[in-house]
Amino acid sequence: MSNLNKLDMLLEGDKEVILEVYTKLRDGVATYHDLGEVMRVAQQNVRVFEAFDLTLILRIAEYQFKHSSNIEHGFIKDNLVSAFGIV
Repeated sequence: MSNLNKLDMLLEGDKEVILEVYTKLRDGVATYHDLGEVMRVAQQNVRVFEAFDLTLILRIAEYQFKHSSNIEHGFIKDNLVSAFGIV
């Protein structure tokens, strides 16, 4: 499945959630609640992703646990872009 279709294949309302989190990451204002929303969307839309996409999403989760005092917006944004096919 092409990355270009992934956002459009998410459940209703989830595309907007992911794009909002992406914007917050880009602007350096994302919170851990926002990252939790990424995990929720990924879990509820697992059928959309290939195995590699899921590894990228899991990297975001791993980062959350290891670095709970600081969000590395660039690292997380890059993985989000790749996993969800944000262009």
